[in-house]
Amino acid sequence: MQKIELCQNLLFTPANRVGRYEKAGELSFADMICFDLEDAISIQEKEVARAVLLSYFQKQKNYPSNHPILVSVRVNSIKTSFGLKDISAFLENSFIPDLIVLPKVESVAEVEIYASLFSEKFSKASFIAMIETAKGLENASEIAKHERVEVLAYGEIDLASDLGAKLNLENSLAFRSKIVQAAKASGKLAWDVPFLDFKNPKGLEKETEFVRNLGFDAKIAIHPNQLETIVKVLNPTEKEIQEAKEIIEIYEKANGSVCEYHGKMIDVPVIKKCQRILEKAKYVRK
Repeated sequence: MQKIELCQNLLFTPANRVGRYEKAGELSFADMICFDLEDAISIQEKEVARAVLLSYFQKQKNYPSNHPILVSVRVNSIKTSFGLKDISAFLENSFIPDLIVLPKVESVAEVEIYASLFSEKFSKASFIAMIETAKGLENASEIAKHERVEVLAYGEIDLASDLGAKLNLENSLAFRSKIVQAAKASGKLAWDVPFLDFKNPKGLEKETEFVRNLGFDAKIAIHPNQLETIVKVLNPTEKEIQEAKEIIEIYEKANGSVCEYHGKMIDVPVIKKCQRILEKAKYVRK
């Protein structure tokens, strides 16, 4: 089973396209699939999509291939009737996803409501909190502190609408940085918004490199063709792997004493970063 800390991508698909689960299992670069009951499903189709999804996974007992992927579901907001129906339906059925994606989260109190409702049957399912509004961004640090939240995900489209802004790679820097800061301050993961132009691999590569340098751990995808680019950009480089090995070796030989690497002090945060790089290096896909 994939560890969420090692995930570099999440592939969104409409919840009524359950057949894509098998296809995703054959994609060597896929880490997680998310069946979307929210934005990808029209109001007229929400009831049917929910029924299709639950029926499928009540029968689906095995992973689709030798490449297990995590399964998540984005429910509708608890502030809507569709969200309440989503939650009720999950509680009444046997399908428990690995993670539940919470849309447009604006407060830790909102997360606590989800946690309370999913307290027994879903006690092991973690949350991905989508930060998609100005209020959510303002409260991102508190949201990240909740024990059930594993990931803060940046949602640019809805945020732009809420702000009345036209966001791009340059003027979204402050908002993206806020997500990373809030997530990492609580030891959580930060995932970036999908790149919508799925026929533009160069643009995806540029944006993924940009968010990698900001500290994002993964990037959401809307098309299978985006996965390989995302993974290859987010993979630790050979230089990073070698430096991580050298730094840990120096630190271990020092037995806790002050030490340095190429003139820079080595402390606990540096070691933790190196350990994460080496953990990810075990799963590098080429």
